[in-house]
Amino acid sequence: MAAAQISAALETAKAAVSRAVAEASAAVAKREGQRMNPLKWATACVVAATGCLTLVAWFAYSHGQIAGFANGREVARRQYANAAALASWANTPEGELGYALAKVGSLRELATCSGRGWVARDEVCYATSKAQGWRLPGVPGPALKN
Repeated sequence: MAAAQISAALETAKAAVSRAVAEASAAVAKREGQRMNPLKWATACVVAATGCLTLVAWFAYSHGQIAGFANGREVARRQYANAAALASWANTPEGELGYALAKVGSLRELATCSGRGWVARDEVCYATSKAQGWRLPGVPGPALKN
């Protein structure tokens, strides 16, 4: 009878150890399954960083584009603010006369007092004894007849 009790206790102990090992291996397997793979972490970080950089680049591009257009508009406005006034002067009789002198090549000599025999003193252009005139426009327009 003692041998039977020992044999039964041995079987009970084997079953208990077997159950404990099974439970322990199941717990380890569950923990390993829940642990995230380092490659998944790296992939998630790269995707998140790429998304952030894309958003920052888009914001910077759109902000720079808006600022660039505003700057260009302001430069053009300053540069061509008096274009209408200049165009209206060109259509006056004096503007037509100036254009006619420019076509024959005499406007620069007249404006700068640089013709042969002409001297500029005290912001006035004087003729010397060797003065030569400048070329007049060939066909007088309405501005030249007045």
